[in-house]
Amino acid sequence: MILDLLDFFKNGIGQTEGMFSISHLVYVVLSILIVSVLLITNRKKSNDEIIKNIKIISTVFLILEILKIIWNLTLREEVSVNDWVPLYFCSFFIYTSLTFAFYTKKESIVHKFVLYFLFYGGITGGVCFLLFPTTALEVFPLLHVLSFHSLIYHSFMVTCAIWALRFFTPKLSDIKIYGSIVLIIEILVVFINLIFETNFMLLNKSFGLEILDLIYNATGKLYPLISSIGQMLL
Repeated sequence: MILDLLDFFKNGIGQTEGMFSISHLVYVVLSILIVSVLLITNRKKSNDEIIKNIKIISTVFLILEILKIIWNLTLREEVSVNDWVPLYFCSFFIYTSLTFAFYTKKESIVHKFVLYFLFYGGITGGVCFLLFPTTALEVFPLLHVLSFHSLIYHSFMVTCAIWALRFFTPKLSDIKIYGSIVLIIEILVVFINLIFETNFMLLNKSFGLEILDLIYNATGKLYPLISSIGQMLL
């Protein structure tokens, strides 16, 4: 029993089955259940109570991200900077949810952007990862601490995205703020990737998905720009 628990935190229990497997199906079903339970149990809560929920969620996931970094640097074998630096599209959920919950200037452009990211970024990033958990199930078994971390993290990301609809009504003109800032961030990350030979936000190289591999092979050096625009407009 103790050995199984240690395996769960270190190498995982069972085989790494990858995408479109039984593990993948279980992963998606569990994510749907988590989101559904969170939405149903909180449907009658006030907006202030929802903000309190987001405060708790953002704080907990900040702590979990720190623990994840420690795990990567101490227990994981063959770790690279890509594995532990939180500079991915979905990583911005931590920063934006913390800012949305604790930042007091509610009419500022900063607050607008984080609110937009909670919805647009949360829906696109969260749903895409839960449907295609490449950096989880392609690397670890389902019964592994990081697989469960990514499952819970992205499920809460989608939940907070839906909660964000309590605070604004989406409209096409939102792209002026959300799209512009996201594109600026992505262009900066592309240059960071080129300088340090990293692949933050998966902008400079595809990551195992056939459709991304096709785009990568077809576009060559233009892939980072196309990938940035694609994530912005998704």
